[in-house]
Amino acid sequence: MLGNREIVKRYIGDRLVWEQIILKVMTIEGRINISNNLITLNAENIKKRLEGKRIRKISIAQGKEHAVDFTKYSIFLSDYILSIRNYDNEFKEYLLNNGAKYRTYVRLKVQFYYE
Repeated sequence: MLGNREIVKRYIGDRLVWEQIILKVMTIEGRINISNNLITLNAENIKKRLEGKRIRKISIAQGKEHAVDFTKYSIFLSDYILSIRNYDNEFKEYLLNNGAKYRTYVRLKVQFYYE
């Protein structure tokens, strides 16, 4: 912030060194399940909707946003399933604290924030 204005670009001389990333939001309603080493989200056309998007954050049921780095996880994406392996405890705890259940499918709305 500069005064009451948000900074969206930063220059050194005439060279752009930083630009604010504007994230788009997509809501997908599906069934989430957490097991020992796998998180699954089952939803219609999930592959078509997520493929090629660089996801930066998620939120569940319009709750607090959680930054994610899906490059750290093993991801499998099919027409109806998003599977995540090798996730960390922080990500699992975020899901459990926002409505997901361990070893039980729960229908939730997940917001994906992407570039």
